[in-house]
Amino acid sequence: MTKKQKLPQLKTKPPGRKIYQEFLHTLKNKGFLGDIADGYSQRLMAATDNSIYQVLPEGVLYPKCQDDISLVLGLCGEKKYRDITIAARGGGTGTNGQSLTEGLVLDLSRYMHKILDLDLENMEVKVQPGVVLDQLNQYLSGHGVFFAPNLSPSSRATLGGMCSTDACGKGSRVYGRTSDHIKALEVVFLGGQKADVAKIRGEDLEKAKLGEDKLSYIYKVVDGIIESNKEEIKKLYPELARFITGYNLKKTKNQDGDMDLTYLISGSEGSLCVVSQLTLKLTKIPRFSELILVKYRSFDDALRGASDLVSFDPHAIETIDDKIINLAQKDIIWHEIAPMLGEDQDNIAAVNLIEFSGMDALDIEKKTKPLKDFLADKGYDPFCTTKKDEIKALWNLRKKGVGLLGNLPGQRRPIPFVEDTAVPPSMLADYIKEFKEVLDSHGLSYGMFGHVDVGCLHVRPILNLRDPKDEALVRVISDKIKNLVVKYHGVMWGEHGRGYRSEYTKDFFGENLFQSLREIKGAFDPYNQLNPGKMVTPKGATSEVLPLDGVTLRGQKDRVLDSAVLDSYKSAINCNGNGACFHFDPDYVMCPSHKVTRDRIHSPKGRASLMREWLAQVTIAGYNPLQLKKGVGWHRRRGAYDFSHEIYDGMKGCLACKACSSQCPVKVDIPEHKSRFLESYHSRYQRPLFDYAVLLAEHAHSRLKGPLLKIHNFFMARGFVKAVLKKTLGLIDAPLLSEPRLEDRLKKAGYEMVYRGSSKPLAKENKVILIQDAVTALYEAKLVEAVLGFLRKIGFEPIVAEFLPNGKGQHVKGFRDSFKKTAALQLSFLKELEKTGIPLIGIDPAITLTYREEYKELLSDSAEVLMVHEFLFDNLDKIKVEKPKVAKKFSLFAHCGEQTSGAAKLSNWQAIFEHFGHELEVVAVGCCGMAGAYGHEACHKETSKGIFEMSWQRHLALVKEKKRVPLATGASCRLQVERFYGAALLHPFEGLLEVLLGANK
Repeated sequence: MTKKQKLPQLKTKPPGRKIYQEFLHTLKNKGFLGDIADGYSQRLMAATDNSIYQVLPEGVLYPKCQDDISLVLGLCGEKKYRDITIAARGGGTGTNGQSLTEGLVLDLSRYMHKILDLDLENMEVKVQPGVVLDQLNQYLSGHGVFFAPNLSPSSRATLGGMCSTDACGKGSRVYGRTSDHIKALEVVFLGGQKADVAKIRGEDLEKAKLGEDKLSYIYKVVDGIIESNKEEIKKLYPELARFITGYNLKKTKNQDGDMDLTYLISGSEGSLCVVSQLTLKLTKIPRFSELILVKYRSFDDALRGASDLVSFDPHAIETIDDKIINLAQKDIIWHEIAPMLGEDQDNIAAVNLIEFSGMDALDIEKKTKPLKDFLADKGYDPFCTTKKDEIKALWNLRKKGVGLLGNLPGQRRPIPFVEDTAVPPSMLADYIKEFKEVLDSHGLSYGMFGHVDVGCLHVRPILNLRDPKDEALVRVISDKIKNLVVKYHGVMWGEHGRGYRSEYTKDFFGENLFQSLREIKGAFDPYNQLNPGKMVTPKGATSEVLPLDGVTLRGQKDRVLDSAVLDSYKSAINCNGNGACFHFDPDYVMCPSHKVTRDRIHSPKGRASLMREWLAQVTIAGYNPLQLKKGVGWHRRRGAYDFSHEIYDGMKGCLACKACSSQCPVKVDIPEHKSRFLESYHSRYQRPLFDYAVLLAEHAHSRLKGPLLKIHNFFMARGFVKAVLKKTLGLIDAPLLSEPRLEDRLKKAGYEMVYRGSSKPLAKENKVILIQDAVTALYEAKLVEAVLGFLRKIGFEPIVAEFLPNGKGQHVKGFRDSFKKTAALQLSFLKELEKTGIPLIGIDPAITLTYREEYKELLSDSAEVLMVHEFLFDNLDKIKVEKPKVAKKFSLFAHCGEQTSGAAKLSNWQAIFEHFGHELEVVAVGCCGMAGAYGHEACHKETSKGIFEMSWQRHLALVKEKKRVPLATGASCRLQVERFYGAALLHPFEGLLEVLLGANK
């Protein structure tokens, strides 16, 4: 490859098929109310899920209502459009490619996410299919009820998707599958007909079969098949808690002759119809729970031990192996779970989590005591807890298992393709022994976790699917495990649906029932237009289901990249699509841009997918992504297509909050990828002037003194200047610089300063060196004075380091050469200060954390600059305080970077306030929407405001109602609150200083 060439124009874009372009045009003209997306980047978003596959659709449809769905399927039913295929999609977390298609994706998550009606008298709730499981249960929690199936991806799994795969999870031994909790479905058939599907009594079934509509015909076909194959259905459908998913003939008609098509449709993966509304059965929330954690020296011991544990009738038993436990040590979750695992963590090969739940605490105590006695007799010392926060933390470890496995080092990744097999629990240990022998025979490592109480264990062989030899093992291992499952009287699909593993259907149903399933498919979908290639094809179809190795794999797409590129961009390449970034809750920090837009492009997964494709296209064009020239580009963005523009549009919406770099289990670091991409993009295309304002801001503003400072603020406060800046730079709501400047204030107050190259020795006792940051030093000098004053008041002697630019904004905007120079100069000074042995502290989290993160990334070195509360917490024993008689109540709104990079430290704030005799609650809050420069760009104002309103605005109102004093650690956050809420929040140390000064009056 040619080295040091400018970024080429990337013209390659897979063309859409003509029939699909015509279909989409007709759909729009017929009044489709939702969004129609057929751009390349939008198609890429729907080309992957949480599986090994990558299938590019022709477009994505986002319906707004049932009529939109009916319009789509009605148009598909027309003879001229029989080649159009549709696959419904919810959260996109399927592990077997269930929602992937070469046709059109019908995404029900963007708009159809409303909870429609709650009927507590009948214990039911009506929802649209895009409602997320946690969203529903959060809504229901105040009523003492919940929707029982409990999935690992509950924060993003939609109810429609759960119905589609007949999902289940923790507690399924007690609660069963999703289909066991469905009361009725509203569906749309191919051709556009809407129908209500619910249980129909035997005496009404015969009348229903006499009708002329499609539902009547379906009743007739299904009833005929069940009646003709009663004995075979009874014989071939296994007696397992993790029952076979999809086309469930065994439960569709009961002994009384009643028929319930919801059992048939659940698990059918959208291959029969599209679900547009669900009526769900509700369950009372258990009031009490106890979780028992048992540690084992071998995984086999954990499995065999589970067979004994089932006899104690727990609510759930889950097993986690040491790979997940070890990976958790590098995750943000570790500080919560480490104390519960005890001191012998290095000797843990597996753990069993055993939970008992119910409405009566004494009843739970009666159930757990025999188990505890049994474990004691066996020599185990379990960890037992009834504390809700500890129980939640341990289950979060289990929920994070899939994502954590995706963060293993090296080129090989844990791959889902034989991961949800289920066998009778009594046979599980022997089955897994043979399973492991199959993997060991190929020299493979693997991760294991799962639901041992129901015989379903998730096994992920660790493969590099960019290697054709490893890719071939997908077929070899799948066939061997299928034979093993048959031997142990189990099923191949115990939890996650069939998808592209549907080719094994005949092996479990036999030829006769297999053909009957094809008849059912034909009754619903005669021309194989609904999610073709999955489950079965209708009788008479010219095609069969797609073989599991007959579909494009993601690994194949990445083979064009050399090892250096793969390693350099590994966090984007290794994104496994687990979808943790699709978390529905606005109070969860990752990912604010996705939450407010509901556009998958504006998520870490979406941006990682775009980066993967961009790297591939640059490579295919004959360039090395690591050897692109840097510099100033003069091309204007107009005219001919360039795929790089689509990447730019996706990256531009990123707030660079860095939540993904810690909250994502795979640690996808989008701000770093954004910075690198912008550097390359703007070597070809012109930068907006706003970027140059960010580049120069720290250097220029720090030099303004005396009259120049006053002149600057005078003009910046004028309306006509604001209008000009908005028009020319796209700059809005810029804060004024502090007057007088910080250095003048410090000299007046008698603070000691330290400068570069100073040979003056510094005394250590009770000293601390404050590292100035641009946002507080230049715009909030009064706050810096307050922090220094507070430190003085409690017995420390702060020294203030000379101001040097930090470069954070340069990194965000992709001025990486400038950032490297800025950072190198600052780091050199910090290293000089470190030699004094005096602690270094910083005030603003976003800037202070840069020394540990961005500096480490680009300079391969970092400096230990503590956030102010970290330093104070470590020195609380030195501070003598006379506590007040009445505690003042505060509420802390933490900066998102502080939450994600130092979540374990937020409790330090509470300890500090408690030490001073005051009460502090840490508010669970998402991003404020400012994110430094982001909120000052006019093009982002509405998005920034929308993010603020989702979480901060709501919680500020609640804090006000409780008459608590709100505090905010981030400078951006305080500015955002001031401009959109009209309130000036204090920094926590300002709050403490006020109460301390007030106490001394």
